[in-house]
Amino acid sequence: MIAIKSFGDQDQCRSEISKICARFALDAISLIDGSTSGDFDPESPEAKAYLDFREWLGPELVLLAQASIVSPVLSSMRVDGEGYVYIHSDLPEVQVQRSHVFVKAGRIAWLCAEIPSLDSAYGELYEDESEEAARICKEADALDLADEKDLSRADELLPRLEELYRYAQPGFRIYRGDKEAIAHAESLIEAAREKLRDEQQRRIDEYISSDASGEGHGSLEAVERFSAQLNEIDLKIKRHSKDLEALSFERNKILDDLELAEEALDASKTP
Repeated sequence: MIAIKSFGDQDQCRSEISKICARFALDAISLIDGSTSGDFDPESPEAKAYLDFREWLGPELVLLAQASIVSPVLSSMRVDGEGYVYIHSDLPEVQVQRSHVFVKAGRIAWLCAEIPSLDSAYGELYEDESEEAARICKEADALDLADEKDLSRADELLPRLEELYRYAQPGFRIYRGDKEAIAHAESLIEAAREKLRDEQQRRIDEYISSDASGEGHGSLEAVERFSAQLNEIDLKIKRHSKDLEALSFERNKILDDLELAEEALDASKTP
């Protein structure tokens, strides 16, 4: 395995990384713009404050991407002789302290946004469920979880919201045993099968036509070409299988040596 040491051309590589990180920053800011653009008048003081925030955020995102993503990935990257890349990171698992109230508020906000959207797009909820979802989402979205009474009400609504969210997923009426939905799905599957059969027959007819006319790619040429491609893939699989066998053998040998060393260590500790 070859570890990444440094850039071949420092200036050129750093410039390219900066461009990539800048693109990430622009995409992130565009995402924020899209979710906030309709919230205030472009001529208002709030809009001016947002523009100031935007100008500050962009460079910060570029630096953050370089420090938190690019540098750790490059420093932990290894490349083998076949050109395959491996990532071996020594970074510790991130331990984040989360307030259960914030987590619950975020989940409710997500569900209240997603359930109506899914229902509108896929129509998997039944009419009474759709009406119930609209009513519950409106109530839950208005709750203030800093208030104990509202927090208690959120605990009551959350299980039903989760259930409606699950029911609203595309195709979920099938899992609920809806006979009409199952019949519709079966008709779609059969139509797809028929389409595949037609496509397969079309390709066979093309080969037969080429065989008869002597023009285009005939069946014999196709058999030879696909056989050659298959042989090439088989050779690659065989080559990698040998590499895996060698690595497995080396690993087992190291395990044996480790077991002996641990046994010796235990014996040394025994009075």
